[in-house]
Amino acid sequence: MVGLVILTAVSVGFIVYWALEAAIVPRGLARLEAHVTRISAVIEQRAAGSRHDLQAIAASSNVRNLVAAMTAPDQRHQTIGVATWRQMVAQTFVAEVAAKSEFMQLRLIGRDGQEIVRVDAGPHPVVSYESQLQNKADRAYVSQTLALPTGQFYISPLDLNRERGDIELPMRPVLRVATPIDAPDGSRWGLAVVNLDLRPMLDQMRRNALLDSDLYVVNEAGDFIIHPDRAKEFAFEFGAPRRIGDEMPRLYAAMGKFEDLGSVARSAAWDTDIGAAISTVLVDPIRLVVIAAAPDRSVVAGATVRRSALIGGALAGFIAIVLAVLLARLTTRPLAAMTRAVLSGGDSAGLPVESPGEVGILARALARYIDNERWHAAVVDNAHEAFLSTAPDGTIKSCNESAERLFGISAHDAIGRPADTLVDSAQAGALRDLLERVASGQDATANYDVTLQGADGKVTDVLMHFSPVRTASGQLMGASILARDVTDERAARESFRIATECSPAGKLLIDAKGKIILVNAEAQRCFGYSREELLGHRFDQLIPDDNRASHAKLVADYLSSPGTRAMGSDRAVFGRRKDGSAIPLEILLTTVPSREGLLVLAAIVDITERRESRLKLEQRTRELERSNADLLQFAYVASHDMQEPLRITASFAQLLSDRYKGQLDEKADKYIHYIVDGARRMQTLINDILVYSRLGAEDEAVGQVDLADVMDETRAQLANLIEENDAQIVIDGELPVVPGDESQLVRLFANLVGNAIKYRSAERPLVTISARREQDFRHIAVRDNGVGFDEKYKHKIFQMFQRIATPGSARGSGLGLAIAKRIVDQHGGDIWASSKVGEGSTFEFTIPGLDP
Repeated sequence: MVGLVILTAVSVGFIVYWALEAAIVPRGLARLEAHVTRISAVIEQRAAGSRHDLQAIAASSNVRNLVAAMTAPDQRHQTIGVATWRQMVAQTFVAEVAAKSEFMQLRLIGRDGQEIVRVDAGPHPVVSYESQLQNKADRAYVSQTLALPTGQFYISPLDLNRERGDIELPMRPVLRVATPIDAPDGSRWGLAVVNLDLRPMLDQMRRNALLDSDLYVVNEAGDFIIHPDRAKEFAFEFGAPRRIGDEMPRLYAAMGKFEDLGSVARSAAWDTDIGAAISTVLVDPIRLVVIAAAPDRSVVAGATVRRSALIGGALAGFIAIVLAVLLARLTTRPLAAMTRAVLSGGDSAGLPVESPGEVGILARALARYIDNERWHAAVVDNAHEAFLSTAPDGTIKSCNESAERLFGISAHDAIGRPADTLVDSAQAGALRDLLERVASGQDATANYDVTLQGADGKVTDVLMHFSPVRTASGQLMGASILARDVTDERAARESFRIATECSPAGKLLIDAKGKIILVNAEAQRCFGYSREELLGHRFDQLIPDDNRASHAKLVADYLSSPGTRAMGSDRAVFGRRKDGSAIPLEILLTTVPSREGLLVLAAIVDITERRESRLKLEQRTRELERSNADLLQFAYVASHDMQEPLRITASFAQLLSDRYKGQLDEKADKYIHYIVDGARRMQTLINDILVYSRLGAEDEAVGQVDLADVMDETRAQLANLIEENDAQIVIDGELPVVPGDESQLVRLFANLVGNAIKYRSAERPLVTISARREQDFRHIAVRDNGVGFDEKYKHKIFQMFQRIATPGSARGSGLGLAIAKRIVDQHGGDIWASSKVGEGSTFEFTIPGLDP
């Protein structure tokens, strides 16, 4: 029995040791392999994304049009010159640099090495003007990129950014990616190159390192790019290289030569440590090696358990079967708890981490492993970008919360359905083809733009990035999809282009030295210069020669007190066109802060036509004033010259009537009466014409006029007419005080009241005058019970010499109501009439009132 116990104890110890070593060590190595594979995928994904971005930029319509315009101008490019296409490319580059934080610099370089367009990143991307562009023909990346086949990429070695030959501090790792560009005839035109800031990618890799492991990234020479001790990173740039083979020789030996590493992770154990490494390719032949190393606590646990098992077996021989049973229970219970924790889906709460000895060590190692896996799963689930994974057949396997929000579908509904069902049928085919190629390993990565339309009709632009998913051994498991909403980025890019280039006002952006750094199409048209003739040149060339001396002081005054300032509205401001002619302008100046200093944005409007129209209007006004003065003088002279013979005619005709009335026959008396009456009517007509012409021609004595006093004067002037017709004048309510000319208002009321009495019916004349307030005006009404008139003629009654014949109507000059209308017009009011034949008329007018 004792021998059986000893044999059992020894066997159990051996089995436990073997099981731990066989199960935990490979799983630890597999975890590291999976981790370095994920890190490698991040590097390759970023490099592939940058290559795809650069390829899309190089193939964009604006770049193609610029290349065509510079190499083979034809009829299509005669209306849009090279300068315009260059500016449009620059604005495209500005949008790309603003949208991608890793872009430091984006350039187009010609075959001769001369920079064509350059945009630098910053708080606000900066477009270099022509004088800042450099020739890079002596740089190796130019000649090497130009020698590449079409569609291939040049990627520089990963090093630190330098400014004027010195390493920039804090250190900024950079990578230069370039691709050749061909002309429409197939010849090599130049290249596009982007400088990438790798700090975001490296920081992300550091953040994603396993909690119980160290992460290293080295280049082909073994120099550290990422090291737990940041002081050792990029040491080769400072003349003291620190390499993996020198610092970690046992890891280097255990892994074999890193030159032989491929795209499948390799792992190894040495002493009490384990590690895994993988080679990732930025672009042939540029490679990086990703290494994760961790202390192999499972190896220590295995050795401890082995010794404990042997000692337990020996003691079991003395203690017999009781100790064997107790030992079995103490061993199997923690193992069962660990098994349940693994089978429960990764809940480490039930692990016996507080247990002493080997079981506790094993439980704590397994708890750390489970917690790390849960942490990485939580990172994916809570990532801002949408993430999905698919099986090789395109079926969705996982979906995070961001993907649920972006695609408008729950994870429960998404898992198990084909990924191409997330988009409409018009886009599904292309998405399915891309996904199949990536999931089968035909393509390393792929990008695809889709448009989603929500239930509310909102359209969302989405950029999807596909990457293959492999096991630690390199076996393809499917594909991963990263998607992000790029609607705002594209809308901002389009808005910037439209606002700048399509503005109806000319736009110039000027730096503190007076140089033009931005110009739009309207500014080119306004001044007659091309974009190349303005960019990089001083603003002074747009100032007329006779104003340049004072311009420098005006600029200095403005910069000393910057802000928004309008010019040209209160005084004449002129600009100088290319042909030397001067044009009147309105200019709005606005200061714009930038990292280059204070900039000035000038919005310019050519007011030539407006100024010419104003001058023509002023000239016409002077001509009308002169004509009116001549007409007024003519009226005075004509009235005087016409009244004298009429006066003589009327006087002698009256003498004939007085002396010979009754002495001649009846016809002679009638004829003499006609002569006297005609002469008097002519005198009245001339006097009314003279009154009408003088209205508005003389200075008005404007003051506060009480209409009650006006009515008193009107009664006095019409006393004989009122008495002869027994007319009744009634004031209904209180008459207001208004601003105006008292003499003209008396004439107005005299005409209206006089007409009401003259055009009477058989009844006793009754004239009622009332007033009411209407906002800022006073409404006056003059009603009578006279003969009235047909309203179809009411549009004619205020015209000169327009008299409407009505039964029993009086005779007049036909100017009374025309004079009344002119008086009301000159007081800023309106006048109108309403009537019904046989029932009387109502004349109403408005006149501005005084403030209460």
